[in-house]
Amino acid sequence: MRLILIALVLGACAPRAPLTPEQSTTQLDVVTAWHSHALPWPSECPAEMQRLRIEAVDDDGMRAAVGYCASGGPTCVATMGDGEARARAGCLLGICAAGSVLRYRTTPVQHWTPTVYVSKYVPERPALAHELVHALALCSTGQADDSHSRAELWGPDGVLYDALLRETSAGDAGR
Repeated sequence: MRLILIALVLGACAPRAPLTPEQSTTQLDVVTAWHSHALPWPSECPAEMQRLRIEAVDDDGMRAAVGYCASGGPTCVATMGDGEARARAGCLLGICAAGSVLRYRTTPVQHWTPTVYVSKYVPERPALAHELVHALALCSTGQADDSHSRAELWGPDGVLYDALLRETSAGDAGR
């Protein structure tokens, strides 16, 4: 029990790796699109987005983090389209994912810290933007909309497409 508590405290103290300019730009574009759609933005969301961690992971890293295999990775390529073979290879539910988002309660005062995992084998911007929309949905409503049923998030006029079309220049992200 003490080891678990120590791990939680140390995890809470671990510094967040700085985002790359491309990651910062994508995050800015998604948040800007979210606001332009006038979606809920609770007071906790800005701080939660500041704590956000983004990790580009390989096949083993994706399985360790969320159980799925990383899209474009060796397991998904070798088992192309065969969910049963993927499951036998260790992919949870036989799924290959470009990314996933998890929220951890890691601080002693119980703040949420979202971590976005993105397959290092796929183009980062679309996968990251997609997972950031899930992260914002989690922050604002407590539901990630895993079924992708909310048109205002996923439809042709939704937040994801708006964010991907923005393409804020990397120089603007630091301002």
